[in-house]
Amino acid sequence: MYSFLVSAVRAQNGTDFPSETLPLIFLTFESVLFFITDILFIFLIAYRKWKKTEDATNFQYHSPIFNQLFYCSAACLVFNNFLFLGAFITDFDSTDTFIIGATLLFILIETYTASLIGVFFASISIFSFLAVIQRIVILYLPSYKCFVMGFVQ
Repeated sequence: MYSFLVSAVRAQNGTDFPSETLPLIFLTFESVLFFITDILFIFLIAYRKWKKTEDATNFQYHSPIFNQLFYCSAACLVFNNFLFLGAFITDFDSTDTFIIGATLLFILIETYTASLIGVFFASISIFSFLAVIQRIVILYLPSYKCFVMGFVQ
């Protein structure tokens, strides 16, 4: 999510340390995060498929919370991957109007999602916290189970 910073540094056309090294550092950092988050999300999808086929008869009380957590994680991953791949084509010095338009589009999306990414991370944290609380109440306080999972017959 550093396409604006990378584009701004590239536009200076300098040969000093920041102009050559900062875009490389940011793109390397984003590349590492790109691969780590994608691999972990693939593991999450595999675990989710395995968990569904493992025991179809056992009712999962915390399943709605984890579904919301999964969808919020997927939305964050899609935004980050889109912006990561867009960082490679952004360039203010280009004479091609498509590249300049794509650069402005990525910067607009990045500034819009920069505020929303905090909401996504907060919702992931809240859903994780609620799942832990729900699990603790179900396992250790079964008389209060109706408060965290509704009135199940």
